[in-house]
Amino acid sequence: MIKDEDLKKLLLKKQRDYGDFKQNCIFTFDFYQKNLTENQVLSTLEPERQKAAYISLLMMGLKLARLKNEPTHEDSINDFFGYLELFKKNVGVKIKIYLDTDSRELLKIKNEANKRLESQ
Repeated sequence: MIKDEDLKKLLLKKQRDYGDFKQNCIFTFDFYQKNLTENQVLSTLEPERQKAAYISLLMMGLKLARLKNEPTHEDSINDFFGYLELFKKNVGVKIKIYLDTDSRELLKIKNEANKRLESQ
C-alpha cells in the first residue's frame, strides 16, 4: 500500500506531466460526449461492440487531455493510436473523430486518426 507522503508526491508528478485533473476530466468528458453525439451509428451497435466503442472513445479522450498539457509525450500519443486501433478491430464501424481545440499538435493527431479510420 502506498504511503500518504508517496501518494502526494506521485499526484504532484502526474499533475506536472499531464495537467490539472479537473480540467482533464472536463476535456475528456466533452470529447466523449461530442464523439457519441456526432457518431450516431454507435448507438445502434449490439451491447458488446457498443461498450468497446464507448470505452475506446473515453480512453482516447483521456490520452488527448494529457497531450493537451504535453503534446509531444510519446507514450500518450502511442496509447491514443493503440486505442484507435482497438476500436477499429473490435468495433469495426466507420466514425470520425471530432475535437474542439486550437492546438496544432492535437489537430495533427485528430487528422491522422481520421485518415486511419477511413482506411478501415
